[in-house]
Amino acid sequence: MKLFKLRNIAMIGAMSIAGTGLIGVGAHAVFTTSSVSAQTISAGTPQVLLWSSDSSNGCNSLAAAKGDPNDCSGTLPLKAVGPVGSTFETPASIVYMYNNGNIPVTETSIQIGVTPSNNSADIALFNQANVCIHSWDPSAIGSSPAATQGWVEARGPLSAAVALNPTVVENPVIIQPGSELWYSMDFYAGTAVTPATTDGGCASNLIAAGGYSDGTYTSAAWYAQVGHSYVTPDSLNNFAEGGTLATTFTYNYTA
Repeated sequence: MKLFKLRNIAMIGAMSIAGTGLIGVGAHAVFTTSSVSAQTISAGTPQVLLWSSDSSNGCNSLAAAKGDPNDCSGTLPLKAVGPVGSTFETPASIVYMYNNGNIPVTETSIQIGVTPSNNSADIALFNQANVCIHSWDPSAIGSSPAATQGWVEARGPLSAAVALNPTVVENPVIIQPGSELWYSMDFYAGTAVTPATTDGGCASNLIAAGGYSDGTYTSAAWYAQVGHSYVTPDSLNNFAEGGTLATTFTYNYTA
């Protein structure tokens, strides 16, 4: 959906008087006038910049992203993590989304993906790993505790995150030009996740016992996909040794 900027221009035509021949008996004059309204419509330009201190392409600050908007929009590669042990939680990779366009953008959904692999260790790691998706946006301002810790969008088996389409349905949140939100990803196994704070983390006091998300709709969708309430996952077993995951995080929005 594209939004448009409207500019109104009012034009009033000049009154004209027309006469033919001599005005006298049997002759007549007609006065005419007209008015015209005109309108110019221009389409806005959405542009969302991505940056993270964990980026591997130089988009590691908002200033850097604004300085190179072509490279810092669309896809943001992050530094690799690992090797990890059988029980682990990766540091939260916090990614910031800045609306650098001249029209608002609206969050709609999140999708987690994993590049397919035929390697048995990769498959085992995929089936045993878990993911936490954590975010903050301006709609949290003024609410507690979301104002400081944001929301846990979802947490649980990575395989469920990939199978669900979308992984998370977002409550529509409008990001105005010049505003910013952030999201983070943690991957883990064999451990309870760290508390949700402004630095990431996933243990939120907003999540009901056994829930998968701060959002009741998402929690129900994940429950249906996994088949049981959330539990602390097991550690990796030997089948996952040497495995590798290539993950993607897609944030969808409309403008």
